[in-house]
Amino acid sequence: MSSNSANGENGGQNYAGDLTFMVCLIVSLFVKYKVNEDILKAKHVQSLTGMSTVTYWLSFYVVDICKCAVFFLPAALTFAIMGDTVFSIRDSAALAVETNSGDIQHAWLYLYLYFFLTCVSCLPLFYLYSLLFTTAATAVITIMMTTFFASNIWFTTVLIWRQVNATSPTPDTMHTIARWTMPPYVFSDMILTHYGNNESKYLCLVDSYSEKMCKDAQVNFSKNYLAVDYDDSMGVGEHCWDLVFQAVMWFLVLVSVESLRKRVSFNFSLRNLIFKNKVATGGNGQLLTEIDADVEAEDRRVNSSTYLQDNNDVLVTRNLEKVYNTRTGTLVAVNGLNLGIKAGQCFGLLGVNGAGKTTAFKMLTGDETITSGECYVNGYSLRNPAEKAKAQQSVGYCPQFDALIGELTGKETLDFYCNLRGLKDADRISSVDTLLKILDLDIYKTKQCGIYSGGNKRKLSVALAMIGDPKILFLDEPSTGMDPGARHALWNAIMEIQAKGTSVILTSHSMEECEALCSRLAIMVNGQFQCIGAVQHLRSRFGRGYTLEVEVGEKITNAQKIKLRSDLKVNLKQYVVVLKEENMNTLVYDISVEEGKNDVISLELLFDKLEQIKSRYHLENYSIRQRTLEEMFLNFTKSQRTDERKEG
Repeated sequence: MSSNSANGENGGQNYAGDLTFMVCLIVSLFVKYKVNEDILKAKHVQSLTGMSTVTYWLSFYVVDICKCAVFFLPAALTFAIMGDTVFSIRDSAALAVETNSGDIQHAWLYLYLYFFLTCVSCLPLFYLYSLLFTTAATAVITIMMTTFFASNIWFTTVLIWRQVNATSPTPDTMHTIARWTMPPYVFSDMILTHYGNNESKYLCLVDSYSEKMCKDAQVNFSKNYLAVDYDDSMGVGEHCWDLVFQAVMWFLVLVSVESLRKRVSFNFSLRNLIFKNKVATGGNGQLLTEIDADVEAEDRRVNSSTYLQDNNDVLVTRNLEKVYNTRTGTLVAVNGLNLGIKAGQCFGLLGVNGAGKTTAFKMLTGDETITSGECYVNGYSLRNPAEKAKAQQSVGYCPQFDALIGELTGKETLDFYCNLRGLKDADRISSVDTLLKILDLDIYKTKQCGIYSGGNKRKLSVALAMIGDPKILFLDEPSTGMDPGARHALWNAIMEIQAKGTSVILTSHSMEECEALCSRLAIMVNGQFQCIGAVQHLRSRFGRGYTLEVEVGEKITNAQKIKLRSDLKVNLKQYVVVLKEENMNTLVYDISVEEGKNDVISLELLFDKLEQIKSRYHLENYSIRQRTLEEMFLNFTKSQRTDERKEG
């Protein structure tokens, strides 16, 4: 086995450890942006435009390689400025010109090359690690520490083992494995080799006598630091090629894993693997005791054997189900959804927080695994790996939280997504200008969207979903945080794209919004549809009953008011009369029939009785109105169950 200076080996180990930590730290910072895009769903929204996995990661890779070239240049120059003994700018007296004409003055360029190649090979490996994380800070710290300590421990083990038992093949096997899989290890070994070779080289090339002495003592060295020297292993050219190989290998592995995740809807995170915490979505999965007749009719319609052939619905779900298996129990977030949406229809999905709306949206856009059932988007199956990409390209999606890149301006963001959709220049310019105007974003188009108000961020997120006039537009609570003026501008934009034939599926907590936009809606409770149909149809079926508002005179006494309340219940005893509010001189009643009865409330009787009461108590006025959609919604959501799983 070849030998070199002992001081060179010891000093080289110190160099290797310090520089490897710096490389791991800097390169791990680059993954922050990838994890953030995943968290914000910007990556998912971009994938819905048809952008390929290779394009997505290659664009990141090229940009980060350029960052490496910039960031590591001052790091290498620092060694030159500080007059480092190995990686510095050498004066002429320190050069072995007589015995090695290839010796260069700017030795710091070697370090810069090593930095750059290691960064290039680490990037795809760190990208791959980042897929395990759902928090950027955790990803950066964990990737930095695990890669550094794993490579450093492996490297130290190999060195010690070789010193203790030089004939054992095990350290050589470990070295070979690390050469092909661990870029930080290769970098450490490269620095150690260069450092030892540098010291041996300048001791042995002082003059011809020193060179002869080194040869007799079998002190090997390479005149060319970058030599691919397999005999004495003093050149680092082999290390350079190892890093190039790993860069290509890990990038191909990254693309393969990402492509596999898309095709089989594989969803995985380190948090779910280790902790399996509660999933903060959906009900507790308990079945409702009764299924509404309209829901049953929709179930039969979409599950009929000839439905897909006889209908051109752009969205069809059959027995769609999402089940989370967590540490604290099984959670059925979506349970047996059956639905068919026609072209140009606006469908509203209502439900309290935790009803399963967002989980349903994630499945319908391919962002979440479908546990069971089937989903067809524009005729393509989301569960068929060969058709999933085509199905997603038919979709525009505004997620619950804004999937925006804060450093881009509003116009740049729209231009970027137009290019991803493949719009021609003329169409891109027209589309961007139109969306900015109809959503009242024109005056903010040159400002970075990261400083937009919450309402303007929502409008921009909706604009991104509308680019290219997709067949289906999914809007998850699109008007959250908007003022009334912005909300109406949004509604106009939705109606415009709907008029072009786009189907719109939205979730909202605004009943006014649903009544203004939706031709059909469903109320979701515990992951199931509680009712489905047109707004007026649902109001007629489930809003049986009226709201009565009575305004009494200012001079009425408390005794008279008590008598009035009693008389109202006596005169309308055939109905259920409940006092809901009492504010100053106003009484608000809910009038309904007893549960289980199919009686119809007679408006003629109501007005007759109220006219008698009005004259008797000298009422100022009264009004009778049909129950609002919000009142009907609140009545349904009373059956929303809480998550009953126990903490483990």
